[in-house]
Amino acid sequence: YNWDELLQTNEFQFEAYISAIEKNYGNNVYHNKFHATDVAQSVHYFLQVTGLEIKLEPIETFALVFSSIIHDFKHPGVNNAFLIKTGNKLAITYNDQSPLENFHVSS
Repeated sequence: YNWDELLQTNEFQFEAYISAIEKNYGNNVYHNKFHATDVAQSVHYFLQVTGLEIKLEPIETFALVFSSIIHDFKHPGVNNAFLIKTGNKLAITYNDQSPLENFHVSS
């Protein structure tokens, strides 16, 4: 994808960043680094098979693949409804507005 140029970085910096995400993803039974890898690979596959890769701007392709990688970062293993009903700290922090999604992105 040639994201090094897009992000104005080099392959070693980008690899270190992705490795840090992998290391800190968490050990949730389902929402873990393996799930993230599976989703990222699926997004890559669909970009290739549908031809979207050549129709999208590089920043759009990056956004799709990167968001697939971080979409469940540090997932606690319960859903938004549970967090809100139990008054969990995440639900309070994000004012009961998509606490998990806000948490994944802000982490």
